[in-house]
Amino acid sequence: MANLSEAQKQSKETARRNIFKHIGENYLSVIPIVLVVSILYFVHLDAEFTLPVFVAFLISATAIGLGLSLFTAGADLSMTRIGTLVGETLFKKRKMWLIVLMTFIIGVLVTVAEPDLKVMAGQIGWDEAPLIISVGVGVGLFVVFGVLRILFNKNLNVMLMDGLLPDWSHRH
Repeated sequence: MANLSEAQKQSKETARRNIFKHIGENYLSVIPIVLVVSILYFVHLDAEFTLPVFVAFLISATAIGLGLSLFTAGADLSMTRIGTLVGETLFKKRKMWLIVLMTFIIGVLVTVAEPDLKVMAGQIGWDEAPLIISVGVGVGLFVVFGVLRILFNKNLNVMLMDGLLPDWSHRH
């Protein structure tokens, strides 16, 4: 095996730290439900909640934590690079209409891809399409708002007040 350069060693160590960071973060998100289910097991509220069922739950929770860790690590490795490249390319062009259009489209597409909206529409008895479209357009507009705020280096409080004060003054 060839000797690694100092930069390669540093990169390898950073990747190792990031993997352990993801594992820790994801297991922290699983711990609350594990604690609740463990309390329910030890209180013996249900006779069918036996030791084999509890052990199967703990094994599943462990697998979920590991799966989430691998998923988020993979997403960070791939999507972050892609997002960085797209973002840098967009902002180097300095075409405001292109920046606004692309951030709006990204906001809408991310929302449309979210399956929870379909579930919610089914639960409340609404048609899926109007709900998803209206939420997607709203998210797209607010992503544009956020990007423009960053580009023009504006304080969020000031921008919100600029938007609210004219409306407030008309009511009184």
